[in-house]
Amino acid sequence: MFTHTDLDGIGCAIVGMKAFEDIEVEYCDYHNVNEKVFNFLEENMPTGIDDYSDIYITDISVDEEVAAKLNEVYEGFYSTDMQLTDHHPTAKWLTKYEWAYVNDYELLIGGERVKSSGTSLFQYHLLEILKDKDINTTEFVEKVRRYDTWEWNTKYNDLHAKELNDLLYIIGRERFIERFMNNLSIEFTDSEKMILQIEQDKIDNYIKRKSKKLEVYEIQNHKVGVVFAEQYQSQLGNELSKANTDLDLIAMIDPSTKKVSYRTIHDHVNLSEFSGLFGGGGHPKASGSQFEDNSFIVKEVFNLK
Repeated sequence: MFTHTDLDGIGCAIVGMKAFEDIEVEYCDYHNVNEKVFNFLEENMPTGIDDYSDIYITDISVDEEVAAKLNEVYEGFYSTDMQLTDHHPTAKWLTKYEWAYVNDYELLIGGERVKSSGTSLFQYHLLEILKDKDINTTEFVEKVRRYDTWEWNTKYNDLHAKELNDLLYIIGRERFIERFMNNLSIEFTDSEKMILQIEQDKIDNYIKRKSKKLEVYEIQNHKVGVVFAEQYQSQLGNELSKANTDLDLIAMIDPSTKKVSYRTIHDHVNLSEFSGLFGGGGHPKASGSQFEDNSFIVKEVFNLK
């Protein structure tokens, strides 16, 4: 299984681990997913692929070269099944392949049409396996979906979903996975509530400090607020967007990981397209990209003159 490193990608991993006892998970970002999938195929084709019953790629997509190699496996004489499940509109071109399922909207019971997430789509794909094992992941998956689509903020005012993401980044991926593998309940323990409150106080102070360092640039015909930020990008981007409605979007540069996170509150801005100009991807209102230059200068990050 290859999956993204954010809450939605990790949610996919938890659903996969619940469905299968023997599963290997590789966590990927946009800058290395193609290399990781390609190397796996190179190392295991042609004889080793049959050692795997399934290959899953969730909440992230691959490029043309890797897709073509995956299709060799799908069309070859192998016992391995394969499924790429993604909800980002930038991945819709992959639907020309039978093994790729990309859908940014889904239907809930009762006919409600909602934005999908990688975790919610993957749960649907594994629903029969989960039912056979009497495993109910629905509440957990819905919280992940609400956070990843930002509906926790725009539609439901569901602070709990946002706190689920906070918990992930406080305790780390391995502890987060262990917690929900042992207990799928979305109700926080008293100790979890305490560390979440302490963390929220830190977030509020961090946003106040960073808001004073916001700089404005003209990037790709957009008025962009740029700030260097190593943490709390989602909360920071949302609050800066609301406080600076004259800006088209907020870009947060993390020098430690060489990542840029983008947020907007405007409907006329599509961040999945904007970040794609810099080799990234994501959602219309929340996206990200990677940069290679070691000189952390705004003009070099965005190729400005």
